[in-house]
Amino acid sequence: MSSLLSCLYPLIAIAAVLLGEVPQRHHWIGGGLALAGVALAQWWSQPLRSPGAKGAKGMAPVRPSVSRP
Repeated sequence: MSSLLSCLYPLIAIAAVLLGEVPQRHHWIGGGLALAGVALAQWWSQPLRSPGAKGAKGMAPVRPSVSRP
C-alpha cells in the first residue's frame, strides 16, 4: 500500500510550496543527498565485489572438481 502512495510525494511537495511552505535548510540538504545518490547510482556501473570474490558473504567457496579414473 505504501508503494502505491509513494508516487504522490512530488505532488504533496508541490502543493506544500504552493500553499506557502518555505523550504528550510534540512529540505535542501535532504534533496541534495537524494540527487547525489541518484547520480552516484547512475555513475557507478561496477559492482563493489565480484560474486566469486574471496570472503564474499553468502557465497560458498568454489572447490575444484577432481576427476577420478
